[in-house]
Amino acid sequence: MSSIKKPRKLFPKHTIVEEHPTTICYKLPAVVFKYPFFNEGVQAYQMKGHAITNGTLDAIDIIPNRQLELKGFIFHTSHCGSTLLVRMLQTTSHIRVISETEAINGLLLSYVLHNLPKETVQKQLKEIIESYCQPLGDEKHVIFKLTSWNIFMIDVFLELYPTTKWMYLDRKTEEVVASLKKSDGGFAQWWEYPTDYPRKYFTAKEYRYTTKEDYLTHMVEQHRKQAKLHKNAQALYSNYITLINDFENIITHFKLHLSDQEIENAKKATTYYSKSITKITYSK
Repeated sequence: MSSIKKPRKLFPKHTIVEEHPTTICYKLPAVVFKYPFFNEGVQAYQMKGHAITNGTLDAIDIIPNRQLELKGFIFHTSHCGSTLLVRMLQTTSHIRVISETEAINGLLLSYVLHNLPKETVQKQLKEIIESYCQPLGDEKHVIFKLTSWNIFMIDVFLELYPTTKWMYLDRKTEEVVASLKKSDGGFAQWWEYPTDYPRKYFTAKEYRYTTKEDYLTHMVEQHRKQAKLHKNAQALYSNYITLINDFENIITHFKLHLSDQEIENAKKATTYYSKSITKITYSK
């Protein structure tokens, strides 16, 4: 029996970090948005042998009155339960979550490393965000979960979307640092670079760190500082300890409407390891 081909559309996959950043797009099915991280979903799709059609943002035709509704942005400290929140939201078929896409990461790194004009970056960022809001499948709403260091450019987002809801998810500094030291991912990798590039763009100018733990502690505190500086009427704050109990408040904040069964299904997701696409029971 031949399988029915799933519909695909062109979505941003990654942005090349350069003075004139180019966003590369792939024609993809809706299933890639069900992975803990968007680019992980794209990679899994490629590894299954599917032919990939490439394009750029210019090739995407945005139809404003047919776009999915952008509900908000999730900023976070790192290693604080943000991926668990993504997995909870992904249990609902009508919510599309864009998790830590390299299309946004590459653009924002280009912004700071090449000192690009904010207006130019915002124009491209808006195009990327709108491209991810193309309808495909049963989804009706879109939430972006951003990479942790994106909080340093939160003003770029808030100026573009001043009335859009956002939240910040936090965790105790020492717990985040301990977790980062074990995984060595994200901004922790920057410590291994032979120069201070790109660390110097994110640490306070007067700060001089001597050890990796000092650096990580400072970076976590800088994340939190940015979130507090930009607190406004659209913001909601939660943390690693209260996240599950806060879930219903979070969906209310983002003006999402979930049935009692959908909320129950979302909470069941907390029993599984959040960074795995397969259901592996989480054990403390």
